[in-house]
Amino acid sequence: VLSAMRLGACDFIAKPFQIDDLMKVIERVIYANKKKEHIKELEKTEGHDKEIEKDKKMIGLMQASSVNKKTGT
Repeated sequence: VLSAMRLGACDFIAKPFQIDDLMKVIERVIYANKKKEHIKELEKTEGHDKEIEKDKKMIGLMQASSVNKKTGT
């Protein structure tokens, strides 16, 4: 089991197994993979946001936008 986990297995199914048990394991794996993908997307977005914040023109636009939000214009 440990060697399988090192190779990327995230769960195991003991034999004999019930179909319900198999479905629960599959659902957990799908959920875990979706979470990993979501985290990767958030990390990409965060990195992109930081790059935008460094750009002087974008800084000016963001400052003007925050002023507009405060004044309502």
